[in-house]
Amino acid sequence: MQDSPISFERLVVVSNPRSSNADRAARITARLEKAFPGKVITRTIGATEGENVKLLKDTLQTGDILLVCGGDGTIGNMIAGLLDSQIPAKLRKTPVIPVGTGRMNDFARIVNGRFYANPLYVLRHGRPISVHPLVCTCEPLDPNNKPMTRIAIYNVGFGFSGEGSLILNDPEFRADPQLRTAITRPTRFAAKGWELLQKIETFNITLHGRQREALDITATNGHIFYGYGRVPINLSRREFYLTLFDDKRPLSTALTVGQMITKRHLEGEIVASAEFILHDPVVGHVGGEPFTPPVPCRVTIKPHQEAVTLLTASSRI
Repeated sequence: MQDSPISFERLVVVSNPRSSNADRAARITARLEKAFPGKVITRTIGATEGENVKLLKDTLQTGDILLVCGGDGTIGNMIAGLLDSQIPAKLRKTPVIPVGTGRMNDFARIVNGRFYANPLYVLRHGRPISVHPLVCTCEPLDPNNKPMTRIAIYNVGFGFSGEGSLILNDPEFRADPQLRTAITRPTRFAAKGWELLQKIETFNITLHGRQREALDITATNGHIFYGYGRVPINLSRREFYLTLFDDKRPLSTALTVGQMITKRHLEGEIVASAEFILHDPVVGHVGGEPFTPPVPCRVTIKPHQEAVTLLTASSRI
């Protein structure tokens, strides 16, 4: 890890002033402005993918560092925008610091550990790494339907995790006071997850040539699994972790939860690409942002051919 500060011309800080944690992003921005007077440019995250692409295209210059304040979904959306073909090739290499100011900050923690919300430390002690996001393509089996593509910097899932993303994005749930402290947050998440598990239905999937029922299938690009579990993946490699859950019996569920709490590796496989067929209607998500795939469809997940540059102060990557 280098000791000298990373050189840059400007810091472009993108945040969402409408977020419930907007005050946290504002405090971080103020510290950056104090440390680097005249070098901090602030922008507001757009409401659509097109708005974010335009924001990046109109704002970024050679020599910039992009700081994205938000949770997994916000950070993933901005990185997907950065890879858009409308962005000039040299600007798509703009270094990015994910600053975890959202409700779910798994990706920021993957990249910078306990410094996930401390960009000043990252700027002074970090180093650049290249990371290939995951490209998830849903190709309808009905040729009359349009294919769908999503870019996931952290993870993409279908089933239980997709339904969970609907809950996490519900304003009423986000306003729950129990989510504001590190002591009560895990308990609240666990209770809501258990409640969802009791009522969720399985869906049919064909994986490795075998049709079966599943509760969830998830591809994870990084060593943190939904906040608690750990998987043996190095973020800088062009591979990811594919996990399928198909058993919600109490004993099986308890063993899975126990694995996550004790930070053991969950059952799954390390792959360079994945392909499966979704036969039934199911909710998907990318970094916690829900979407509806055009089922029945063939899903292909593989690393993006183009890498993004991240700044990390972690020795684990």
